[in-house]
Amino acid sequence: MPNIKRVNAQSNPPKSNFSNNNAPVDHFPLKNEKSRRWFLLLGSIIVILFAILSIIDQILALRLGTQIYGRSVVLSQAPLLLFLIFLALPAGVIGILYTKNHWNDGITIFDEGFRQKRGRNHVEWRWQDTTCLDTRISHIMFGGGEISTRVFIRLEDQDGKELIIRNRYNRIDDLTSIIRSQILPVLLVNARLSFVQNYDLNFGNSLKASALGLFTKKDFFPWSDIETHVIKNERIILNSKQKKFFQTKIQNIRNLDLLIHLIKYPPATS
Repeated sequence: MPNIKRVNAQSNPPKSNFSNNNAPVDHFPLKNEKSRRWFLLLGSIIVILFAILSIIDQILALRLGTQIYGRSVVLSQAPLLLFLIFLALPAGVIGILYTKNHWNDGITIFDEGFRQKRGRNHVEWRWQDTTCLDTRISHIMFGGGEISTRVFIRLEDQDGKELIIRNRYNRIDDLTSIIRSQILPVLLVNARLSFVQNYDLNFGNSLKASALGLFTKKDFFPWSDIETHVIKNERIILNSKQKKFFQTKIQNIRNLDLLIHLIKYPPATS
């Protein structure tokens, strides 16, 4: 488990339903958060100032033109003036409000779970309520080197609610490690309880697990016969001592992290 230190996640974090609501453990803002929000804020201010100055200029020009040419000049000046008043000025105001609402977007970690903030929307997720964890990490290679990493984390709770986390956050590797270290023990406890009660775990695509081993659509393989798993080109391949016995796309597997852990540390020895 990673060594997590408590930090001040936000200057004024919203009230949390977690019992330890005044003690955020860590905070993961969006990538390029500072440059993005200041660029939008300054851009919105510039638009507002430009709109106000242009409106004043247009009103003065309209007043002068009316005195010289009469009211007919209003028809030529009105479209630009209406654009500034009803489009440019509101756009700047909306930009500032949007920046304010999204100022502290990110994921804040607490002892009992985490809070994901996106604008006015807050989603709180408890570690203990999680029933499914799928962590998919793809390394994009070019010219013999890694140029990017794509992270996809899917969570599901007891009520079937789903939450997706992508690599939009700073320190995504640390965030992924924290989520796995907190949720995987919960899933393992639930899995052992299911095995004790003789219930199978369904990983999807006709792959099931019991306390004795893995079932495919046609065969059964004891944990002791399962040697390795390979994830390549977004496919998972399972090998026994005799043969490759299962492969599918990783998106077809439910609870991928739990499956991999059970293969590495079978129930008899975990």
